[in-house]
Amino acid sequence: MPHPRFSMGFDNKNLPLDEAIRRLSDNIDEWTGATITVIPPLPSELSDEDSGDEDDNFTTINNLTGRFLQEDVELSVTSINQEETLDDMRSPEAEEPTLATEEEKGPDDMSDDTEEPTSPTRPKRSIRIKNSYSYHAAKKAKTKAKSEICANKTLMKPKKKKAVKKESAKKGNDKPDEADESKDGWKFEKRDFNAEESERIPYTAKGAVKTDLQLSPVNFFELFFDDTLINHIVLQTNNYAAFKGDHRFSVTDRDIKAFITILMLSSYVDVYSKEQYWSVDCDTRNELIMRMMTRNRFRDILRYLHLADNNAIDEEDRFFKVRRYLEIIRERCLKYYLMQNTLSVDETMVPYFGRHSLKQYIKGKPIKFGFKLWALASHDGYVINFIPYAGKSHQYEKFYGVGGSAVRELVEPLPLMDEDGRAIFIDNLFTSFELLTDMGSKGYAVTGTLRRNRKKGAPTLDIDKADRGTSDVHICEKNDSAICLVQWKDNKTCLVASNKFGLEPQVPVQRYSKSERKHVSIDCPQSIKLYNSGMGGVDLCDQVFSTYRINIRKKSWWFKLFNHGLNMALNYAYYLYKHSDSHCQKTRKSYIDFLREIVLTYGAQYKCRTSMTNLFGVSGIRRKPVPEDVRFDGLEQIETQRRCALCNMKVKFICSKCNKGLHIKCFKGFHSK
Repeated sequence: MPHPRFSMGFDNKNLPLDEAIRRLSDNIDEWTGATITVIPPLPSELSDEDSGDEDDNFTTINNLTGRFLQEDVELSVTSINQEETLDDMRSPEAEEPTLATEEEKGPDDMSDDTEEPTSPTRPKRSIRIKNSYSYHAAKKAKTKAKSEICANKTLMKPKKKKAVKKESAKKGNDKPDEADESKDGWKFEKRDFNAEESERIPYTAKGAVKTDLQLSPVNFFELFFDDTLINHIVLQTNNYAAFKGDHRFSVTDRDIKAFITILMLSSYVDVYSKEQYWSVDCDTRNELIMRMMTRNRFRDILRYLHLADNNAIDEEDRFFKVRRYLEIIRERCLKYYLMQNTLSVDETMVPYFGRHSLKQYIKGKPIKFGFKLWALASHDGYVINFIPYAGKSHQYEKFYGVGGSAVRELVEPLPLMDEDGRAIFIDNLFTSFELLTDMGSKGYAVTGTLRRNRKKGAPTLDIDKADRGTSDVHICEKNDSAICLVQWKDNKTCLVASNKFGLEPQVPVQRYSKSERKHVSIDCPQSIKLYNSGMGGVDLCDQVFSTYRINIRKKSWWFKLFNHGLNMALNYAYYLYKHSDSHCQKTRKSYIDFLREIVLTYGAQYKCRTSMTNLFGVSGIRRKPVPEDVRFDGLEQIETQRRCALCNMKVKFICSKCNKGLHIKCFKGFHSK
């Protein structure tokens, strides 16, 4: 039944607080109880004064300030079994009406025709004040003072049970239950993998791998930078020159090979400007480059070099300019993969400091600014597969996240596994329960560091203040999947999740103790030991790139990725060269010698001029005179006659290609195997 309404004949609904209290006091015998709600003042009129004694559980009228007493209020009247709202309060000076008449009406009488019920016994009178913007009163209000005069903002909410449970789990004082369950259906048990669970996914670490290829350094390089890729660059470069209106310009495969030879040479012979390679000064000029190509020809090729067709732009692909170029190199990497079974996934950076929307920033990397690639590599540095990361526009599966989707995409094109299986090691950017479950169903043993907000509520103990070598283990089970969480205290606490490896067998490792001032042996869990040995293949590859990086630059953003692809082809060619049987350990070249042999071979094959006298054209240029200190120093040096490179006899002729002395009869024999 709706509450009865009372009208005392006043038009103003809101009254000042002191006036409302005065009118209630004058009619106190007529009401069982009243609630006074203070209308919030304007923000600029908020009071900083205290609204009551801090030791009291409620606030009385006598504690309120003058400003609150002058604020407008709303009144409501309460009785034993009902609450009646007073819209307008009648002044004591107004004419008689109906205070007595309304009092005689019972709670069931909603109309003017009435019966006069007997009025019930009235309880103790009470007055309550509410103020929604009184910050000081909100802190001091107590839930017990429901029948007293209070000034509060809102009642304090009880703490969530989830937060209390999280706090207690973090302290680790109480031993966790033997079997807990999360909201996602994961069950947790404090134990390690048993023999049957660890054998679900096959994995046996292999030793060193070998390849049957017996090739020269140039042939190894051309396995990755082959004629298909060279012809693609030639086609797109000629198309771009025509697109820009220069129909007289054209390049051939010989020009592109000479061009990339100069780029490779710049990685270990650096000058402050690329034009200095063609300088007449002997301290900066490079005779190999000067014989291969003129400076203006190099400028034209660098200007029109292109890797994609501008007439067929894919606006949805932000790597359109280099997509086909990178795809060809990626296909070659997968083709010559040596079937290593210990792999790792990480992110690699191509340095770039210009302005581009694809540029990323990674705080903890040696190269903080540049283009990011997801990479799958073997433990000894061979990148098997890679994916350029396109930022927010990068497509991924939300169930696995950005990192988990990248791992699944990198592993998908791998050849079928042999009986030894494969182990993949990842860092905390990629690791999740969903990824480990999916990869385990495909037969991959995946191990990675885990972020604490991804452990699905597993009750791991807090061992941050424990002794070095302390460990903790839990098994997480859902359906037919099992994941082992291992915590281990080294310098810091690390958390590792794996669908194959657990705590045992622990391996002793050496750590330096500051207190004992010597190396001590501590136990390391199996999963963490394998993670340390299997992770880092991408970093090894980055180390080689950073040592010998191409130093010739161009304003186009994609040119950095072009140079990175060339560096990848060189690095992977050297990897195959190291694992081939064509050279013994003593005669095997280092990476820089391997690179120099490719440059020298291409420099001899694709040079365009045979004599240094014609380096500057038919007419030549005026050479700088010899300094007088050199000309008149009295130290004449006469070059002796050369000897034949084949028979070691004196000779008057030299090979213009090899710069070796040769007899006419010895020429064919020297150039034949």
